[in-house]
Amino acid sequence: MYKLFRENKKILVVLIFVLLFIVFGIIIFFKKNNPKTNIVPVSYTPSQQATKVSPFAAINVVFSRPATLDEEKNISLSILPKTDNSALWSNDKKSIYFTTDNPLNLSTRYQVTLTTLSNKFTWYFTTASDTELSEQDQVKLQGAFDLQYTKTQQTFNEKYPWYSKIPPQNNDNFIVFDYTTDTFNIFIYPKSKVNTPQPAQITSLENEATQELKNIGVDVSSYKINWLISPR
Repeated sequence: MYKLFRENKKILVVLIFVLLFIVFGIIIFFKKNNPKTNIVPVSYTPSQQATKVSPFAAINVVFSRPATLDEEKNISLSILPKTDNSALWSNDKKSIYFTTDNPLNLSTRYQVTLTTLSNKFTWYFTTASDTELSEQDQVKLQGAFDLQYTKTQQTFNEKYPWYSKIPPQNNDNFIVFDYTTDTFNIFIYPKSKVNTPQPAQITSLENEATQELKNIGVDVSSYKINWLISPR
């Protein structure tokens, strides 16, 4: 009887240790995956009130601990003046890098606001002036400007393929296109000292100018036309 009691006691002790080990493991697991301490930035670049910052500088934030999946989804960055940016996390989830889609403006004071699930953090930095740029940044900036101009020109040409074909000013009309409002301002010049009545001349000149636009591929129904009459 005593022997059986001792054997059962040993089994009970082992079971208690196993249960304690399991409970301890569960506590560690949930503590690791459900941190009670708020995640906060411990360092960031450019630093607070930094000056002469490169227009190509990436914004890097290092946190007090790895971000959870939920925190990772809810951490965001806003930059004023407004600048579009993209985020990339480090493998250990303790750092996040924000790169801007275009170079930052020169000689500009930026406000950066980092938003987490529980807090907002704000700091400021100022970019370099054109005289403070490194030689490398000068080359990169010129390349970025050239690329942007090329993209803008390509977009314009795709939208208005006929623009370069607009006829020059002549004795009957002068066609001017305002791409900011998608409007044609067309000056027509009816003659004063002729037998044909001016209204008839105006109608004929309007038809002539409209046909010139159609000949170069303009869908005149898609644009507003302002007729400006200037007798001669």
